[in-house]
Amino acid sequence: MANRAWVYRGGSQWTMEDAPTPEPRPGEALIKIGGVGFCGSERRFEKEAGELLSPEETATLPWLGGKGHEVAGVVEEVGAGVVNCEPGDRVAVLHNMGCKRCRYCTSGFENNCPTPRERVHLAGYQDYMAVPSVLAFQIPDYMTMEEAAMVEPCAIGVHAAERRAKVGPGETVVVLGVGQIGAFAAQMASISGGRIIAVDPRGLARQSAADLGFDVIVDPSTENVVEAVMDETGGRGADVVMECAGIPGNYNNQMLEMLAPCSRIVQVGHWGVGGSITIDILKLFNTESSLITSRTCLGADYDRTLDLVEMGRMKLNWMGGTAIRSYSMEDFVDGRKEWLGDEHMLYVMTP
Repeated sequence: MANRAWVYRGGSQWTMEDAPTPEPRPGEALIKIGGVGFCGSERRFEKEAGELLSPEETATLPWLGGKGHEVAGVVEEVGAGVVNCEPGDRVAVLHNMGCKRCRYCTSGFENNCPTPRERVHLAGYQDYMAVPSVLAFQIPDYMTMEEAAMVEPCAIGVHAAERRAKVGPGETVVVLGVGQIGAFAAQMASISGGRIIAVDPRGLARQSAADLGFDVIVDPSTENVVEAVMDETGGRGADVVMECAGIPGNYNNQMLEMLAPCSRIVQVGHWGVGGSITIDILKLFNTESSLITSRTCLGADYDRTLDLVEMGRMKLNWMGGTAIRSYSMEDFVDGRKEWLGDEHMLYVMTP
């Protein structure tokens, strides 16, 4: 079987090349790619780091999850010993795998395993890919491959809002940045009973937030976010602030001024090169508030995401089904240019 693959060459340069079609080893499944999402973390590295580093330096950066890790497809073949899937199964693919034995794996935080059994960096921008079969989660027949490619970012939002922020009924949740991850995190926070204040300077993102039915939508380029939060909460402040944009500048006094007592800041987005921020810890201390991080997701978050989609509570595509913009493999470079320009909500490459 021929295997076309888009290979990253540094900066914003990609070339399509012929690659060997992998053969599944024992415990692996060969996946015929049906859809792969363009992740915001890739934009950070490809656009911003590419402007600071040479192509050779950029090519060696440790991209989180690999280049093209929001993967869905069909099982083509399985290796020896595989029992959880078979050829023909439609699946979404998780991109991390722990040792299954350490205190982190056994306590539900496999994504933080210090000695992973196998480091899985998916390279989904190709026709075929072999992965450990335990990372393949079956999806329903009605789910499109474009939607299935969104299970991974959705699971990250689920992990952030439910597992890390622990949003509860009646809480006010400010979501800074309602792009790909932010929209899913805000949906999960709403499902958990939170009242959502969506903040984003981009018109398309605010339009998307309105379509998803979030309670309050704020344009920080024209509105005072703290005043908006205080108006909506009767002066009490937000119970949770989820930073999903990956913008260090969001850590200013305004963020701390909008916090209610005993609140949580949850860092979900990341900004690639460099991670330093300055924060007045006494302002957190004086309200007994917490700063929490949320990184990637777990297999349990995939299960939760698929259950919520099945119940009709979580949307993987919205705005009349136009939130996802898909590009064929041949149009990958053109799609990548639009993606770098942030012209649409969600981006997926299909065969």
